[in-house]
Amino acid sequence: MQWLKDFFTGFKDWLYEILLYIPQKLFDLLLQGLLVVIDSLPLPDFMVQYNITNYIHSDIMFFLVNSGMDVALPIVGSAYIFYFFRRILTLGIW
Repeated sequence: MQWLKDFFTGFKDWLYEILLYIPQKLFDLLLQGLLVVIDSLPLPDFMVQYNITNYIHSDIMFFLVNSGMDVALPIVGSAYIFYFFRRILTLGIW
């Protein structure tokens, strides 16, 4: 009888893994599709002409890049975007 119990336990574990894998895979495919759609959008013409490096002296840019500001600014920006979307989606409750 132990073999029957082991069989059903293994089947239950296998079914649980499959049921967890399917939503993860579907979400991954959804995000990949969204990424393809966003990548296919062209950059607007008015944004092409602006570049921050045109307005900051090269010596200052050297120190900004070496201090890690080129990595820090997108992280801070994404944190603000997450904060605003969270406030909008939860209607300011959370």
